[in-house]
Amino acid sequence: MQTSQDNGADHTDSAEGAPIATRGVELGVALALMALALVVFGAWRPGLALLGALLYAWFDAYQLRLQHVFPGVPYQIFLMAPYVLSIAVLIPMSRRASGPQALMMPFVKGER
Repeated sequence: MQTSQDNGADHTDSAEGAPIATRGVELGVALALMALALVVFGAWRPGLALLGALLYAWFDAYQLRLQHVFPGVPYQIFLMAPYVLSIAVLIPMSRRASGPQALMMPFVKGER
């Protein structure tokens, strides 16, 4: 007999078998790593980080369109495309990026 709180749903995503709540956590971790990559991509400059965020958003939107253009290709390939393209762009950008001079130095009031 089912109670009012248990309506028979198993609270899992049928496609992957993972609990629905963990999908949000995984997405949050992926986006946090992408934010860190954007800081490195932008070389600690807000304008370049914004450009990187727009490029990532364009890659993410374009992968949805590509899923309909190529229906025979597994959708997971298209889901990972924005991350792969972001890494491909990040590698040459990170070689010339340098962090701020005061990064990881403690702040002492009145010293600067």
